[in-house]
Amino acid sequence: MWMAIALAFGAQQPVYEDRAQTVVVNYTQLSASDVIFSSHMPVGWSFNVQLDGNQDGRWGVGNGHPKSDAPTADRSFGLHADGKTYCFQHILTALPEDPGLVFASSRCGRHPSLGTVDFGEVDDKSRTTITIKLPADELFGSFETARIRVCVWDTKQITCQYTLADPLVLTRS
Repeated sequence: MWMAIALAFGAQQPVYEDRAQTVVVNYTQLSASDVIFSSHMPVGWSFNVQLDGNQDGRWGVGNGHPKSDAPTADRSFGLHADGKTYCFQHILTALPEDPGLVFASSRCGRHPSLGTVDFGEVDDKSRTTITIKLPADELFGSFETARIRVCVWDTKQITCQYTLADPLVLTRS
């Protein structure tokens, strides 16, 4: 059963929590037009938000190697592998043996996005705040809800919370 979150403008809600690593990714709908995802995490770590954009419960338009890199409704918002720049991708296909996992995505920047990423200063514990700001329409599209999962890269492995079958559901404020 998926979990739904509806917030007043400006209210912050955790969408990923790893208490052992003291890492939390928060979601905030700033206004009717803007949302942010932010986290204070160790330098070098990053996170991304994967969106089931058409809410059909599967990634992209098939399994395995994609037939094209044409835009799909399913998208990913996060950081480029360089850890310094914003990366917007369309999720093209699912893993053949596990359709709940992404197999192929478009190149970063291949399709336009109005999203941005900002970094805070590094603190005395070698942590920084990463903030991804998106137009609400890029997250919600024509829906009143957005079905997502959030993944964190800790420089060694990726850990995701929620699944495509059991997503976190955000409600447009």
